[in-house]
Amino acid sequence: MELWDEVPVAEDISGYIQLPYSSRHFLIAYAAGPDLLRRRSGSLQEAVGTSEVLDEDFEQDIIELNDGALAQAGIPPVPPGYVWFLRLPPGVYDADGLWTRLGELADPVIAPLGGATPESEAAILAAYRGIMRSLYADGPA
Repeated sequence: MELWDEVPVAEDISGYIQLPYSSRHFLIAYAAGPDLLRRRSGSLQEAVGTSEVLDEDFEQDIIELNDGALAQAGIPPVPPGYVWFLRLPPGVYDADGLWTRLGELADPVIAPLGGATPESEAAILAAYRGIMRSLYADGPA
């Protein structure tokens, strides 16, 4: 069973923020692991967060771009038909706070690794695993 399948499906997502539909955010989610994630049924349009109606070809392009970038880090494709959520860490109360805190921890570690190669993306995934452990260890689970 792959990690994405282990993520609980839940309608109650209080204490969680919706993940932006991007390969970098899904890499972070994958590093966090299924215990910190939730998903619920939803369209790609909802997952992307747009009011624009996405035609089938554009949806396929978005999915392929996202999954192709994740493959660089050895991450399997994100199952379609869901909106994904990440639990807020201790002491963080909204999405802006989470991304700010994560940036503070990650930028010094991730920036030197570069990107866009399987080796650097795998190293970035490994770095995010440590960063996520640290971020969520700062308080009660």
